[in-house]
Amino acid sequence: KGEFSRWTPPEAIFHCARNVMRELGAQSKLHVFSTTSPSGLRYLNPLDASLHLWSPLKDTFHHMVSADALIIAKSTLSIMAAFLGTGRIFAPWSVLLEDGILMHRRVETCLGSRLHSIVWNSTVTEFQKPRQRHP
Repeated sequence: KGEFSRWTPPEAIFHCARNVMRELGAQSKLHVFSTTSPSGLRYLNPLDASLHLWSPLKDTFHHMVSADALIIAKSTLSIMAAFLGTGRIFAPWSVLLEDGILMHRRVETCLGSRLHSIVWNSTVTEFQKPRQRHP
């Protein structure tokens, strides 16, 4: 079962972002909001991302809520932005785990069919649609 960790490996984030950009098409632009240095995000350079570093929280949250597509982190901020927004939601970690991590089930329950997990490991990247709920 293990302990819940908010950290997501850079490889998982890169593969998720790359697959989301491919799915959304060439007209899409990747915007990254973070509180890290540009060197900490250089793994995203091949995706030509616009970096918004240390932006005011109000602006960051507004952009996240307004996004046509949002890649969420394991954070309350991005999950609340996903909940309040109307765009498609992607996660670079599995929200469909059956390992008893309560946060995953709450995220799936709140976001429903708008949520798509992009599960990555060193050999496979795949889109997962949410499970169908039984009445």
